[in-house]
Amino acid sequence: QRIVQKNGEYFADIAFSGDAGAIVFRPKANGEMEIVARTQEQSLAAKQREKGFLKNTLEMRWSDIAHVVMGGLGLREEATPSSMEVALKPGDWTLMFSDGPGDNFGKEELGFLLEGCKIPEEARDRIVGELQKKMERLSIAQNKLSLGEDVFEIPLLTGSGKVEPRHMVPVDGLTGYYVDNGGHVVGSAVEFRAEDGRTLVGVEVPWAQGRFLIQDAKGNVTVLKGNSIKGLDYFMPVDRYKADNLAIHVYHHELAKPTNTEKTLTETGEEDWVFSEELGDTYVKIRQEASDPLDPSPTKGTLVSLANVPDIAKVGGEEIDFSQATRDPRTIFTREAPKGAGKETVELLLSKDLLGQYILEARGLAWGGNPLIVEYGGKPYRFSASQRKISIKPLNRSSEGGR
Repeated sequence: QRIVQKNGEYFADIAFSGDAGAIVFRPKANGEMEIVARTQEQSLAAKQREKGFLKNTLEMRWSDIAHVVMGGLGLREEATPSSMEVALKPGDWTLMFSDGPGDNFGKEELGFLLEGCKIPEEARDRIVGELQKKMERLSIAQNKLSLGEDVFEIPLLTGSGKVEPRHMVPVDGLTGYYVDNGGHVVGSAVEFRAEDGRTLVGVEVPWAQGRFLIQDAKGNVTVLKGNSIKGLDYFMPVDRYKADNLAIHVYHHELAKPTNTEKTLTETGEEDWVFSEELGDTYVKIRQEASDPLDPSPTKGTLVSLANVPDIAKVGGEEIDFSQATRDPRTIFTREAPKGAGKETVELLLSKDLLGQYILEARGLAWGGNPLIVEYGGKPYRFSASQRKISIKPLNRSSEGGR
């Protein structure tokens, strides 16, 4: 990427090749991020999408040919780099990344991770940290599948509209989500009411409460805000975990007042692009291998397998009977905020998923606030603003649908 000033405006010239990608985000008045521009990867999956065989980026990520790169550097075929020019505004963010982030994140999730960030280091740490979590979850899942532990037969809604069984294990630390050996992640389908009043069917994304992924009649995947109405009896694709390398460049554009002259404000060094002091941009780059997940052996996830233990949990000194859980979430505990504190009341909701696992969801937890601790089966479960949902296997009976 280089920054060019012409006709009193700033532009980003972005060059890319293969399955490396770049996205330019712009903050909206409500703090959310909108996509200004994005590159189109050079891959066999992208070609299949152009021809209509794959309908959206999620299907591309789920595809068995997602790893086949075309036009990239270092391949047998000749590289075919491309470029795009994007008009910039103060406050814009540019993410440039290798196939590791591209394979593991949708554009909406990357935008969500940028929300509220002040400096590039914060954005970098959020993205790298979330990718590390996904790799840990994938490693734990693959270990469970190899041992035949906690394997369920999941009714998956396919792209053809048929519901087909697939053997998967619960995603460690997430509620209502399951993953197979290839990293394909599904979530429980729900009927929800969108902000515009429409009643739709989708799946709540695992990275944000109250945001649902849907696929429209044309096959486009969209993430909408809404409120869940009721759970359905099947699961839908929602994510993909894929072990790969990680290289990410994070730019936050704090643009100086433009002049009427045309000039290039960046120049290449021996290794990296370097911004001039006149532009005032902040630049951060980090490379970290993510293809070797952390060793999951110290913990086997939040699922427990003790037997003959009553389904009694303790929350804030109160005893709660989990055996009363139904598919419909209900409030089982409330923690009132101190008067004048400016904080919301914290609620803990209990339900169970299609396979009989308990689902706990905490609402109203603020960043930096006191966590909510639930004790069940001799183990504490910690809820915070970054960990609002947890699924737990019942201790006094086998989960429905397991084998």
